Amino acid sequence: MAAQLQRLNPHWNGDRVFQEARKIVGGEVHAITYREYLPKILGTSFASTVGEYRGYNPSVDPTIANEFNSGAFRFGHGMIQEFYPRLDQRLMNSSFGGFSFVDGTLHSDHLIFQGGIDPILRGLMVTPLKRPQRITTSVTENMFGSTDLATINIQRGRDHGLPPYVRFRQLCGLSGARTMDDVSFNNS
Repeated sequence: MAAQLQRLNPHWNGDRVFQEARKIVGGEVHAITYREYLPKILGTSFASTVGEYRGYNPSVDPTIANEFNSGAFRFGHGMIQEFYPRLDQRLMNSSFGGFSFVDGTLHSDHLIFQGGIDPILRGLMVTPLKRPQRITTSVTENMFGSTDLATINIQRGRDHGLPPYVRFRQLCGLSGARTMDDVSFNNS
């Protein structure tokens, strides 16, 4: 993108090219997040709750709640796939093959030197989003030696002083929970 901007605007200096490219990429990330990712995660009705973006508002507090950062946002760990395909330009399996999450995380240099990022991005484009139901055994048994990601998440919550789930439900105005049926999504 920066190269294209420089070609279209040869009078711009390097800093201007960088800043303009940064703005464009930020806008793309924003659009993907709000138009594609969040509707998949929160459901399509979230847009009516959040509302349309109306521009920057300097009076909005940009901080996030400790409970979200240290607790709720860890839901993404339940979306980690065991295996990721790498695809060529015809969207066929790459000669390098796919890779496991653990290999991709612990040996990311191999990904770059074995075909680069494009086959990975193609593979991600055709791989359906995993529903965050459970944390894969890749990160609970094979990644961190004697500990696992679920344990790290629980300890992080303790380190940050997060209230128990039942207490947090009450803080959010939800009913207390005494049984698993009380927190079931199938409960009407």
